[in-house]
Amino acid sequence: IWNLEVNSLSPIEKVQNIDTSTQIILLHGDNDEIVPISIATKYVEELKAKNKNVNFKILRGQGHEIAFNQNVFEAIQGVIE
Repeated sequence: IWNLEVNSLSPIEKVQNIDTSTQIILLHGDNDEIVPISIATKYVEELKAKNKNVNFKILRGQGHEIAFNQNVFEAIQGVIE
């Protein structure tokens, strides 16, 4: 993948390929210094513009490394319930 253009790796470029019946849950930390929250927000806006079913949850105080974090588990549990 390292020889591909950056846009070809971006999820926003693939929005049109997502079936409208697909439930999308996007979790993003507001302290993410690797992927700014503005990129996640643009992705969510594009999903909504294309009538995709998206649930966007901003994790306050979280950075890029959110895996195995209790706050993440609680956010996922809240979305599922």
